[in-house]
Amino acid sequence: MRQVERLTAWMRETHALGVVERASAYAYASALWVADYMLRVACAGFAGVNLHGGGVGIYTPIESSVKGLASPRPMYYGIQFAQLFAGGQVAPCVLNTSANVTAYVGTKAGQTMLAVVNKDANAVQLKLPDKFRQETIIARWELVGSALNAKDGVHFGRVQLPGERAIGGVNGYSAVILQAG
Repeated sequence: MRQVERLTAWMRETHALGVVERASAYAYASALWVADYMLRVACAGFAGVNLHGGGVGIYTPIESSVKGLASPRPMYYGIQFAQLFAGGQVAPCVLNTSANVTAYVGTKAGQTMLAVVNKDANAVQLKLPDKFRQETIIARWELVGSALNAKDGVHFGRVQLPGERAIGGVNGYSAVILQAG
């Protein structure tokens, strides 16, 4: 029997053009878009995504010029969000909601993570999968911004787990990753 080599596919030359308005392309809305998009592409079996970028272009995740130091734009933080799943297996989660929310479950190095991207204005409360109800949530990361059109004040990082907040609540226009352990 002949063995078939598995090819590694990359999503090349992609960006938010046509998906988000030009004014939102370098605002917090782009961070939510790229976090969701990169995880969706991973679910389709792609190994990576090449985004347009560089210099002072409107769609670059990191702005750089001879006039000053390189600085991250909001989209950069959405990339960091999705990057936590790099090298793992990712699958979409089916949600029973009318809210504009997507969710993905991933496994990497024996750890299970759940990503939730809330593109709705209202907070959502989730009934977590069994794995996350039966085991301790050992880490929570959040992608947040002050408004969809915010160009500053966008953050992604690990947060403390203060009781109830660690479970299944996701604020409007934000994204969360939970890690079970």
